[in-house]
Amino acid sequence: MSNLRILLRVCILIIMIVGIVLLPHITLSEPAGLVEIPPEEVLEHVRVLSTLGSRVSGYEGCIIASEYIEKLLESYGYTIIRHSFNVTVPVDYGSSILFRTMGQEKVVKAYALAPNSVETCYTRGISGDLVYVEYKYGDLRDLSGLDVRNKIVIMDFNSGALWRWAVYLGARGIIF
Repeated sequence: MSNLRILLRVCILIIMIVGIVLLPHITLSEPAGLVEIPPEEVLEHVRVLSTLGSRVSGYEGCIIASEYIEKLLESYGYTIIRHSFNVTVPVDYGSSILFRTMGQEKVVKAYALAPNSVETCYTRGISGDLVYVEYKYGDLRDLSGLDVRNKIVIMDFNSGALWRWAVYLGARGIIF
């Protein structure tokens, strides 16, 4: 190994040791312009933002949320600069689920989900029996003993890739 490499390694080692020794003695100050927000105000902001409906880009809730946040940050003294750009987003024209059981009907609003970005297909409507799948293992064991072929499977949203197994076994649709 050359003397220059040894000298370079020794210098780096000295810098690291000095940094470690001095670090506990350095007092870090808050960056200028930080605003302290009481927890109650944070909860109020969460409440307001959660009432706006979908905040997907281009939707009314997104526009209202961005205006709300912009005004809030301006009230704290920040200068806001907006940049506009085009983005492709899915449009939900409205969906519902009609439940029919024992001569009664109930309509529940549904929200479209495009997990792989923009969904380009359109389904006019499907019908079928419902099957609930409980998420325990995240694999075929969760579907053991259940007949999902040509049925609509209901499962929790955070069920991992379990929905793929249901589709593989012939499910007509998935409701999270």
